[in-house]
Amino acid sequence: MKKKNLLLFASLFMFLIACKDKIESINPAISNPDWTTASHQETTPNYAVAFPQDRVNTLEFTFRKTAWDSLTANLKKNYYGVEFGSGIRNLSTALNQKLSSTSTATYIGAAAPVYIDANLKFNGKSWQNVGFQYDGYLALFYSWIGGVAKMPFRLQTNKFETKFGATQNQNFYGFQQLTFSPGYDDISMIREKTGTDLFRENGIPTAQTAFCKIYVDYGEGKKYFGIYTMSEVLEDTMIKKQFGENTGNIYEPESNLKVFYKGAFTKKNNISAANYADAETLIAVLNSPRRKTNYAEWKQNFEKNFDIEPYIKWLAINNVIRGDENYEGNYHLYTLPSRKMTWIPTGFTSSFKFPATTTVNNGSIQIDLGFTKVTDDYPLIKYIIDEPSYYVKYKKYVQDFNENYFTPAKMNAMLDKNQRMIAPFVTGAEMEVKPYTHLPKPSDFDKGIEDMKAFVVKQNQQVKDFLK
Repeated sequence: MKKKNLLLFASLFMFLIACKDKIESINPAISNPDWTTASHQETTPNYAVAFPQDRVNTLEFTFRKTAWDSLTANLKKNYYGVEFGSGIRNLSTALNQKLSSTSTATYIGAAAPVYIDANLKFNGKSWQNVGFQYDGYLALFYSWIGGVAKMPFRLQTNKFETKFGATQNQNFYGFQQLTFSPGYDDISMIREKTGTDLFRENGIPTAQTAFCKIYVDYGEGKKYFGIYTMSEVLEDTMIKKQFGENTGNIYEPESNLKVFYKGAFTKKNNISAANYADAETLIAVLNSPRRKTNYAEWKQNFEKNFDIEPYIKWLAINNVIRGDENYEGNYHLYTLPSRKMTWIPTGFTSSFKFPATTTVNNGSIQIDLGFTKVTDDYPLIKYIIDEPSYYVKYKKYVQDFNENYFTPAKMNAMLDKNQRMIAPFVTGAEMEVKPYTHLPKPSDFDKGIEDMKAFVVKQNQQVKDFLK
């Protein structure tokens, strides 16, 4: 019996050695002649190549038709059979009820579509079997139902490394994940980049972005999908780059921070560790009754658990540029090694414009420069506005941003630069056309830029009036 066990063990050992040799024998450079350490394997992100700030990169994707068809079929399934381009007004009453009875996240696309593999070409080099996934919530759903094939998506260069061994640890100049925004609900097509640039220039951590042209061949020849804003992914490179480490928890919440609900705090890293203590503690401290019974102790505990200074600065800038959707969503939280949580803004396509009415109602929050009508349904904002020392800092940050960054002259220079960079690929010889554009008509692109400039002039003056 022992002899049989020994022979079995020896056979298993030889089998594992053979498998190991087979895995190690996979040479990416042989499988893909374009593979180099700098382009496909270097772990230090090369921002100069991937995220140039003075030109527009071109990325080309090629899909097997069966894979592309499976991607669109999966998205249709997630939307309960809603056809591409069916139009929101053409949904049946029964389907509307079914969609609205489901969680909002599923309705607008958080039931994440599948990944499929694609080949990517950039600057004469090829990346094989890259993971491609439709991404986003409102932008994805309304693009689909509106019949706009220019939809948001995400890449993961090593997604299929277990299936295709030659792509193990494959990256794109140091980036393994990237997201692509199509300019949904933004006829200027530059709001996303403008917002991230302004915050980063003011010392607020935000992801790096760059414009790029996208071409797609899904079995019917190469199609021009237009201009996208490409962004780095926080848990992939941004946190490590801007904080110097990335060991703390990274959350993508959908929360006003009044109560802790695990489902509202999506973890972007440390996923296997079911530890949400930092988020739970922050919310418990923020909403503690000690705020009324022992304010000094409450304030001390709050500042111990939350990086308040950059948040106040973010709040000031965000309110000036009218980032009205960024108070309950469109942000991340990162726990620093000091155990303080810090706020990281994302998503600016709805900024730099006035709402349809003079007062914005976002749940229980009414937004104006002084947050005069905000309730404690938004405790993080309410308690900052109510604290005199915080509010003084808030107003100083508003003034500094308005006088030194948000002037018509400086903003026009930034807007003109971005417009000049992408105009040839939006309305020029290489122009966007339906169904691969969110522009109702080409002239709307110029109108979008002019609307942003008009917003800056009016809002700059309103801020001056507020500060008097």
